[in-house]
Amino acid sequence: MSAFPDSLKQIDKFLFEKVLFYKNGEESKKIELNYVFENNKSVKKILVFRKEDDNWIKEKTTTANNVYKQLGLE
Repeated sequence: MSAFPDSLKQIDKFLFEKVLFYKNGEESKKIELNYVFENNKSVKKILVFRKEDDNWIKEKTTTANNVYKQLGLE
């Protein structure tokens, strides 16, 4: 496994906390895995951010399972 995934299928639920995406050599997006306490249990959430100037702006939050299903990892 390379430190730099070359396909989305390599981004597995056991392999990442944060993934950075680059555009023209600059950081442009990132996704982070985090645990949130909801309904008396911990739920894996994925937070999506975009880079504006030097700041990360949160765009959306979804459950990790939704993302894994979309990527064909679950």
